Order: sequence, then structure tokens, then C-alpha cells
Amino acid sequence: MGQEVEVRPGIVTKDAEGRAACLPIYSRIVSLKAEENSLQYAVPGGLIGVGMTVRAVRGRHGQLQL
Repeated sequence: MGQEVEVRPGIVTKDAEGRAACLPIYSRIVSLKAEENSLQYAVPGGLIGVGMTVRAVRGRHGQLQL
């Protein structure tokens, strides 16, 4: 926990020529959970929920708003 992570593709937009442009989202890990159990670290296998400092909401037109 406490590590900085980069989420890709992040926010995807199109430039004036119609090409896709991606802006990654940077965040910090604040919690790890498996079902109802809090974890100190993650290992491969199973599903793990990752709590991050970013607060993202889907806004107008389905765009990700930070």
C-alpha cells in the first residue's frame, strides 16, 4: 500500500484529426480487500479490490470526470 499507480488508457479523447489520445490517471493505493478481509499485500490468484485516492465519476457523454 502507498504505492503510486498509473491507470491506462485513462481518459480517452480525440484530437482535431480524429486520432485517439490517451491521458493516464495517476493515483495512490490506500487499501486492499478480498471479500470482507483487509489485506497488507496482494499475491496472484483470486479477486482483490484496490482502493485508490482518485475519485472518478462518469459525467456527461460518458466521459470520465476527475
